Amino acid sequence: MSAEDLKLRAVRCFLLLGICAVAGVVLLFGVYLLPTEPMKRNAADALSIMQQEGPMHRLIPDIEASRIDNYTDSVMLNTAIYGENGNALMESMAAKRYSYQGETDFGGLVKYGC
Repeated sequence: MSAEDLKLRAVRCFLLLGICAVAGVVLLFGVYLLPTEPMKRNAADALSIMQQEGPMHRLIPDIEASRIDNYTDSVMLNTAIYGENGNALMESMAAKRYSYQGETDFGGLVKYGC
């Protein structure tokens, strides 16, 4: 493989990386244009189950592989339902979420209560 071929491949790789970055931003912006009210209703339904289970629930006691990670789910739900300033582009780039002083993300979702 010649130096020219390597240079061409490198340029193509960086071009593809740039295209993927732009596509990611555009798609994420599109997601943040969705209304949050239906998400809040669904999150409220999920919250009741998550409160019963706690942040780390095991379907089968003492079996680590059966663990359900409600903590990560609470982070994703907090981020999805946050919609304060109405600027979808800024919100999609900042990925803000509801949080409370001294609370974990799971505790913050419980405290916010959807």
